[in-house]
Parts: sequence; C-alpha cells; structure tokens
Amino acid sequence: MITETIMKPKQKFTQILTLAFLATFVLPLAAKPGKVKVFIIMGQSNTLEMGKVKGDKEGSLEHAIKNEQLYSFMVDDAGNWTTRQDVRNVHTQGSGGPDGRGGVRRNDWLTVSGGKIGIETGIGHQLGDALDEPVLILKSSIGNRSLGWDLLPPGSPRHEVETTDKKTGKKITLVTPAYNDEVRYPSWTKG
Repeated sequence: MITETIMKPKQKFTQILTLAFLATFVLPLAAKPGKVKVFIIMGQSNTLEMGKVKGDKEGSLEHAIKNEQLYSFMVDDAGNWTTRQDVRNVHTQGSGGPDGRGGVRRNDWLTVSGGKIGIETGIGHQLGDALDEPVLILKSSIGNRSLGWDLLPPGSPRHEVETTDKKTGKKITLVTPAYNDEVRYPSWTKG
C-alpha cells in the first residue's frame, strides 16, 4: 500500500508573517512619528471571541457594566461603546497553510462590536492606558490546535501521524518537519 505524505507548512509561522504584512497596511497609527508597540496574541479556542456582549443577565458584558458597575472604561458618558483611536485590533484565523481556510476576521480600532468579545478587548484598553505609544494587537487564533503539533518550538523533533484524507478516503501521513529540516517539496509519495 502506498501512503501519500503531505508536509504542511508551519501554520502559525505563516499566520505571523501574514499579520506582519497586514500591519504595514493597517497602521494609520504610524502616521504619528515614533514607535508602535506591537503585541501578539496566539492561541486556540481560549483566544477566540467567546464573551457575550448583549443581555441583562449575569455573564454578559452589558449586565456587568449596568448592574455590577464593572468595565466603565468600555462605555462613554452617553453609554456608547468607546473606540480607542490609539489601539489597532487585527485578528486573523486560518488553518491548512496557504491553501487552507481563513483570513482576516477583524481589522479596526479597538471597540466592542457584534455579539461577542475576546481577551484583546480588555487587554487593549489596559495597554492603551498604560503606554504613551500607539498599540497594535495582532491576534492569530483557531480552535482545535495542539501545542504538541501545530505550535512546536524551534528544536522540536520531526514526527508523523497517519490519518485518512476526508475528501479522498486515502490514508495519508502528516509530517511536522523538525527545526533544521529542509522542505523542498510540498508533498511526496512514501514507499
């Protein structure tokens, strides 16, 4: 039996490069002379926007602000969500390398919009208050990732996992290259 092996590129490295590239286009902050403080948030489902915004019941941001007098910095005197013109919020999400699904999910000034918020909202407000320089938050997240596969540090050994391709039904071997491996071909037949 021939097993097809696919060597996937380091997904998070690709996402970081994408974020850095996007940063050159999204930084009206750079119009001001000086430095920009860049913060990278990377993770899996714990960094996705899961915080509920609307609602008068415990557990929503609106309830916390109106009933528990928390997070007053997130609303202005009229009760509207504040927008930080000194904190840029860029979030990409994707999987599978260059041909995978994903893209830019958010690219705006830090504010509450939509029905969910993530950890970058609170962190961004605190960083904006604490620093004199403009802030850029680059977030790359996707659920169902593994520190033992997707986010291996430099120097990690190469390892293989056999699985079945969902589209073709063929058995394939996924390979995470070791730190010093040279990747010349995107795929090859193991035999």
